[in-house]
Amino acid sequence: MKILGVDPGSRITGFGLIEAEKLKFAYLASGCIRTKGELTDRITTIFLEIDQVVKKYQPDVVVIERAFMRPDRPNPDAAIKLGHARGAIISAAGMNGIAMVEYSPNQIKKAVVGKGHAGKDQVS
Repeated sequence: MKILGVDPGSRITGFGLIEAEKLKFAYLASGCIRTKGELTDRITTIFLEIDQVVKKYQPDVVVIERAFMRPDRPNPDAAIKLGHARGAIISAAGMNGIAMVEYSPNQIKKAVVGKGHAGKDQVS
């Protein structure tokens, strides 16, 4: 099974692709989609680039980070932009008939590091 994981962002969207066979995992590819310009241009770029990644690697499932807003620093504008980026990713995967799964940032961190409130340096 090929799994495409996507960390959405309106300026930088990261992705990683692995192949899983039982409990064996193999790295296939990773990268960043860096966008410029107005929000509409950035969202279009994300859609087109994810579409290319999906067509090139033909994953069986796309895993995408669920949108969240920090309670200690709420930023509705950032959340809306993140929602647009997620929409572009979901649309590109859906258009290609790829199944999708969503996880919260804490679920992803717990799976990778062992605790849900790990810092970026620990996750990397």
